[in-house]
Amino acid sequence: MIDSSTNMLLYIEPQNERSKEPLIDDLTRQMTAALRKSRPGVMINGVFKDLDSLGSHTCVCGVKSDTKEHMLKDEKTLTNSLCVHYLAWHRFEIPQPELDKVANLPDEGEEPSALELQ
Repeated sequence: MIDSSTNMLLYIEPQNERSKEPLIDDLTRQMTAALRKSRPGVMINGVFKDLDSLGSHTCVCGVKSDTKEHMLKDEKTLTNSLCVHYLAWHRFEIPQPELDKVANLPDEGEEPSALELQ
């Protein structure tokens, strides 16, 4: 399932195993920077609060998300803690409109850590 709402970014559920090597390029670096500047919490009735959600998500390859959503600094866009992982390891499953959203992030890129790549 992919939620490509304009205010959701990389809410995907990959169906295939991850690639053999991570793809660390400009998009992965931009998403890394955006995630690092995000505010963790959860959206409740249209209001973003500093709380845990009801649980985590496990990627098809076994990597678990944290228990929060992440509000980007634009205060409109939500992503999840696996966003960098998805770009690096499951790029071939990400639809072009989602890649375009990442490309339009205002952040300059930063190198992802091992934890962000998982």
